[in-house]
Amino acid sequence: MSGGAHLAAKVAGMLLSIGAILFMWHTMPGYVEITAPFVTRGDAGEWVHTRTFGVRVDKSYLSRTLRQTSFGRSEERTTSGVWVIVKVDALAVHEPSMIGAFALQTEDGRRYQHTERVRLSRKVGLLGRELQPEMPVAALLVFEVPEDVVANLMLIAGEREIPHLTSEAHISLRWQSSNPLTSIRDTLDLGS
Repeated sequence: MSGGAHLAAKVAGMLLSIGAILFMWHTMPGYVEITAPFVTRGDAGEWVHTRTFGVRVDKSYLSRTLRQTSFGRSEERTTSGVWVIVKVDALAVHEPSMIGAFALQTEDGRRYQHTERVRLSRKVGLLGRELQPEMPVAALLVFEVPEDVVANLMLIAGEREIPHLTSEAHISLRWQSSNPLTSIRDTLDLGS
């Protein structure tokens, strides 16, 4: 091979290598995609089973004020938005497990975490509660969201708050009417 042909082969090899590296750089998934949660989707009223837990949304309510009795005293909580109360059933799939995070996600991807402003007893709350296989547990979840996002909310239930390589259930919420704003109650008693 002559000197010119040898140089042309080296240049072609380098260009091919650079092309392969650029192709891999643009087509390989990033860290976020590689460690994304394993998502199972469903609708309200049906069981959504992930690898470790199952969850079903029974009913969803909207309210401007929540009433709750604590130590024999009635307390009311208001919000600048709307309270979203979600009644769910949950269970473990194969072995005891927990659901470590709940959030409501809007159409544009904003997430609202389960509120800390309303304290639910262990009997009706679900965070930190161990689930058993084939033994559904009923629970209430309470969220605060702006009024303008209630139309298309999705409940996200996850093994952990940081969802890398864990299971998540995504469940679309349904309302009693086509316009959920007409379903907003003035007051909802969490004891009933």
